[in-house]
Amino acid sequence: MRDYVLVRRLDGSVGCNESEATGQALFNSLINYRRDYSKIHSPALAIYAATMADTTGHQKPNVRADALGWEEKYAASFRKASIERTQRELSNVEIMKVPCSHRDMVFACRDRMVAAIRRFLTASAPTK
Repeated sequence: MRDYVLVRRLDGSVGCNESEATGQALFNSLINYRRDYSKIHSPALAIYAATMADTTGHQKPNVRADALGWEEKYAASFRKASIERTQRELSNVEIMKVPCSHRDMVFACRDRMVAAIRRFLTASAPTK
């Protein structure tokens, strides 16, 4: 992830290194790294985007069709398996699905996510 984020020293702005090599390294870490959920004993909120790629009407029709095809062929089964594993291995997990893409969910679904996180943190807060 460090290789994916670029911080420009002169103005402090942040960008992405979207080179093929960096993208492939990020993808490989995603599919090969196994988190050890057995060590998590606290309540957890897992947030999943509806799609990995942008499949909205903002895309050109051919780009949208390609994104939908990729989503159906690869990402949907990966997401389903990830959710199933999360539910299986975390004893106290709440799954939240947001109707946004993975790339924009923090912005496009912000209000919904903030409300869910606030509710989750309030419900999970220890009582005195």
